[in-house]
Amino acid sequence: MTKQHVRFNYFVPELNYENGDNFRWDMKEFLEFLLNHKEKIDSAVILGDEVADFEWEDQQFDDQRNLYWFRISKNRYNNIPSLKHLNKPGKPIELDKDEFVGEFSIFVFDPQSGVLVVQSNFYGLTTKQSDLALTELRQRYKDSIGQTENEVGVVSLTPIPDESAYHRALQNQIIRRINVKASDVSVLNDEHISAEVLHKAVGAAGEVGGISFDLTISMSRTPRAQSLEKSQVDQVIEDIKYLAKQGKDVSMQIASKEDEQHAIETIDLLSPRLKSSMTIEFPNRETPGAEFVYNNFVEQNFDSPKDSLDKNNQNKGFRQKAARAIPKPDNH
Repeated sequence: MTKQHVRFNYFVPELNYENGDNFRWDMKEFLEFLLNHKEKIDSAVILGDEVADFEWEDQQFDDQRNLYWFRISKNRYNNIPSLKHLNKPGKPIELDKDEFVGEFSIFVFDPQSGVLVVQSNFYGLTTKQSDLALTELRQRYKDSIGQTENEVGVVSLTPIPDESAYHRALQNQIIRRINVKASDVSVLNDEHISAEVLHKAVGAAGEVGGISFDLTISMSRTPRAQSLEKSQVDQVIEDIKYLAKQGKDVSMQIASKEDEQHAIETIDLLSPRLKSSMTIEFPNRETPGAEFVYNNFVEQNFDSPKDSLDKNNQNKGFRQKAARAIPKPDNH
């Protein structure tokens, strides 16, 4: 069996117009149309060398939870891997002209709160590509029902902030990686900077005439329970917070976890975003189906926890968390 950790990002879908009008996008009518008019519109959206495609058979309305879910694939025809038998030469995979290698991402829309949850797939659609795909699909839907817009509403997925993420980063005892960036290395020469690691890095950058700053310190290839020195990391955190308050162009990401049993969570220290994760198991040499991924998501993430003291339920109740983090919708 294969065990895989899957992450989800939480967004507010918005419509932006050139005249400056911006609206919360209630996706319900759009998704109802897709459910009841399968393949009535062209589902493929060109994304440069890649193609997004709405998966008509992988969509559903979950009436028990009042959730819509669907899947969009990102398809490529370059950088194709090979088939390989051990101790034998590899065999190139030859694609027909209408064949692609597809990567899939689940989308879950909650009409109750207006939140769109998107599976984070390293090889799948980026947020920008999701914006483009949904913009084009919405425009085709509008055209098909005779409501063509003179000015096209551009879909923008706005991340939902998560204030609690910062506190989790401080409380987690196992810190696996930190990444610090600054557009101008001179800002780290501030007399209030106390972290020794930053002073040393600034000195190294100065020796070679560096201008920008990008420092990553990691515990890769070490036992899972091993951590960076927390007191030193805390000093770096305080320094970056101080510089940000001074208006300096700095950022910091922290990859940490509560203990060995939990997945690593990467948090943007200055602008933490609402995220959740789940763990799934499925047979080797198989691709998990869309409904399987969705069912595990709602069971492990979205449903309200039965016992808030149970650590296994720490990811649950995200419907309530997302609803509390955003204002009431002004739908369009």
